[in-house]
This record gives sequence, C-alpha cells and structure tokens, in this order.
Amino acid sequence: MSRVIAAVAAGVISVVGAVPGDASTATAGFVGDDIPGPPNTDLSGARKVERMMGYRPLVPQGVNDPGCRVRPGREQAVVLVHGTDSTLYADYSLLGAELVREGWCVFGMDYGRGPEPDDGFGWRPVADSAAEMDVTVRAALRSSGARQVSLVGFSQGATVARYWTNIIDRGVHTATWIGLASPTRGGGPDGLVGLLELVPPPLRERLLSPALQDLLVGSRFLEALNSVGETVPGPAYVTVSTRFDEMNWRRDLEPIHGDRVRNIVLQDICPVNLGGHMLMPYNPTVVELIKYLLVDWQAGGGEGEVHCVSMPLGAAIGPVVVETNIGKLQGRPPERLGVIYVT
Repeated sequence: MSRVIAAVAAGVISVVGAVPGDASTATAGFVGDDIPGPPNTDLSGARKVERMMGYRPLVPQGVNDPGCRVRPGREQAVVLVHGTDSTLYADYSLLGAELVREGWCVFGMDYGRGPEPDDGFGWRPVADSAAEMDVTVRAALRSSGARQVSLVGFSQGATVARYWTNIIDRGVHTATWIGLASPTRGGGPDGLVGLLELVPPPLRERLLSPALQDLLVGSRFLEALNSVGETVPGPAYVTVSTRFDEMNWRRDLEPIHGDRVRNIVLQDICPVNLGGHMLMPYNPTVVELIKYLLVDWQAGGGEGEVHCVSMPLGAAIGPVVVETNIGKLQGRPPERLGVIYVT
C-alpha cells in the first residue's frame, strides 16, 4: 500500500509566489495507510462512501500500487488530479479503476487542504497544490519505471496539472495533458477579480478560497501562467468540454491554444449526451474517450469513434448537492488525512 500524508493546515508543501519557475518545496504531516474504495457510477455515490468510511483516505481500486511497472503499450504512468473541494477517490473512483484494468499504472493524491475542516481539498493556491502534486509524480515515475507521465485533470485539477507541466516540469516528463472541463483562461463573472481586490484579505478568503481566486477570469495567477503561452514544447494537450457546463459559464475560456493541441466538445462526438460539469469524470462517453486519448491523443475525437451514451440535462447534480450537504451537516474530521503517493 502507498503511504498517505496529512495535508495539515500549514500545508504539506509550500511554494514561494506564483511566478513561473520560482517554486520550492518542503513536506510535513502525518503518515498512514490508504484504503481501496469501490467504483461508483457518479460523484454522489463516491462521496457517500467517503462519509460512511469516516473520511479516511481512500483510493480507487488498483491506484497507487507501488508494485505496478509500465509495459509496452502502456509506457507512461497516469496521474489523476481531482477538482475543487473534492478528492482523488471522489472524482476518480470509476475512472481510476477502469484505467488500472486497462493495464495502466495509475497514481494520484489529495492536494491543497484548507485550514478548516469544511474547506476540504483544493483550497490552497494552485501553485502550492502543483508542488504537492510534484511529490506524487516523482514517486510515480520512480516506482513504475516510467520516463513520462500522462495527466488527467478535472476542473481545478486541469490547471494544477498544467501548472505542473508548464512551470515545474517544463514539459520534460509529460507525454499528454488532458483537461476535463478545464478553466484554461479562468471562470466566473468578468470583473470579479477587481471587486475582490477591494475586500480585505481575511474576508476575501471567506468569500472565495485562494484556489478559486487564482481561477477567476483575469487573475494575476492565470495571466502569469498563460503569458508565455498556454502550452510548452513537447507534451500533447487535450481539453474535453461540454456545452452544458454548470460551472464554467463561458465556453470560449476552456479551449487551449498552442502547438500539439486538441479541443474536444462532448456533444460533437455524442449529441445526445447532455452531461454537465459535475458528471464529467463519471460520464461513460468521457471515460471511454480518455482511454483512447491516453493511447493516442489524436484518436477518439470523432462522432461514432466512442460509445455514445445518452445523458439527460442536469444528470447527477441533485444527488451531489444532497450528499455534499449531508456530509457537511454530519461534520468532517478536524485533521482529515489526504492521499499522497510517496516511495
């Protein structure tokens, strides 16, 4: 079993600033054992498992296996990066297990835990979280024998993974970056960044976490990240978006620009699939598409190439809202452990 390190309030990793190339790391925290959790068909099911298990650190079945070694046809280690206020298990309980069954060595972590129990993971600045991710990626490369990784990031996780690829790794060890519902150039209402600057910092973080402030349209963080180009030479970059995204309001902000890029819209390959943001990592069509992209980033993007599964508008949103609020009402551990793969 891999080890897990608690993302304590002080943070397991710190990064000085958000300037490209200016990252330093230090680790601290508690160590324990992770627990394999069952696959689920949606996010609400995964969150219910977490709640019933007392919010112990869970991993998708087969993920973070230190005995996994890459093999021909599966030369890259795959690293999964979750979204805001979520976890590796919550977002990838299905996809992680599916990729392991496909023969991939799959790894992941819980990053960016906030200082309060209700803050959850994905709360800290994106650069800090990318530095936490670096620990897991380096360990995955060492234990699996891979020379490169392919990254799958969902929502905020797409930006965390892209910061790691472009700024920390500089494209050296990245084969493919796949961003699901990626806030490539930010999200939220235009002008909100300017309004937040008028709010005192302590109150500002109560309104929006540092990570969400980083991901707003026009944020200094995104301007710095994208100022020298949204990609770097070497990796392939693929975004997968939906026209019915309830979180990313402006679709023009999701596609990535640069060399070796693809921007896939879910409804272009499956018109009857109206799944939105919250369903993305569990959407059957998206799950199958990712399997294509990991083998060949230029495959699987045409209508009829992947199994098209009909999904109604708003699928999974209601159960997620209900389960999330049940969890908050019942309370979360004050020192909740997060999964980080280390060797």
